Amino acid sequence: MTRRILAAGLVALVTVAMAQTEDALRKAEEEFGAALARMDYAALDKILADDMIYTHSNGVVDDKAQFIASLKDGTRKYESIKIHEFTVRPYGNTAAVAAKVTMVITARGTTAPRDMRYLRFWAKKRGQWQLVGHQSVTLPK
Repeated sequence: MTRRILAAGLVALVTVAMAQTEDALRKAEEEFGAALARMDYAALDKILADDMIYTHSNGVVDDKAQFIASLKDGTRKYESIKIHEFTVRPYGNTAAVAAKVTMVITARGTTAPRDMRYLRFWAKKRGQWQLVGHQSVTLPK
């Protein structure tokens, strides 16, 4: 009987922790999208890990400095990001986030909506979730 109560308590704790992690990562994703749309470089500097790898849907790979520079020089502008599906898989202080989104992106002067899927990796560093990896693909029309 005592073992069952302990097991039930442990399951409840794990369930709560997973829900808290999912909520925190959803918030981190929303903050990232908002910072992109606002071109908030100070927020992006905090959200993006210094060792981030960002692979765009066209295969271009940026590190943190290159990614922010492409926003500053107008190569790329994220007008909006709307999340349609969202899945989190936590692994301790790291997590994988998979999402289906509609993005409106201006790239080299052309603005267009894109339906995409991405896989992002987040790591909790100094008490904050930071984006460490991104890979996206544009969905066929």
